[in-house]
Amino acid sequence: MPLSAATPRGLQRRPEIALALKPNQYVGSSSVNGLPNLKIVMLYWDDSAGRWRASELQARTAREDEALPPLVQAVASRLTDRARAHLLRMISVRLSPEWSDPARLPKFLSDTQIYQTDLAAGRIVVR
Repeated sequence: MPLSAATPRGLQRRPEIALALKPNQYVGSSSVNGLPNLKIVMLYWDDSAGRWRASELQARTAREDEALPPLVQAVASRLTDRARAHLLRMISVRLSPEWSDPARLPKFLSDTQIYQTDLAAGRIVVR
């Protein structure tokens, strides 16, 4: 997602991206300020700190000042465009026989495809 010089910034230079998301647009188990919680992580470059930071797209998270978790750091290390916010959706699925929960994976993948399409069409964030 391109960020212009006019994009408002909050703490830790977090981009404050306007949402086009509507209440009840998606069925979910939780909400953020009355909107469905899409659980999308935003990676953004903080020039003053000289590093990538991560936050939820819909609301500032308290962990923005912490080091990125290893998986997110691996993604960030491949990013080259610091003028964009990069949006990620992640899930943790245990595949061991004792703790298997792969049934969540198909819904996660289908929801992610819908979000990808709707992001590109401007139905989640204001373009």
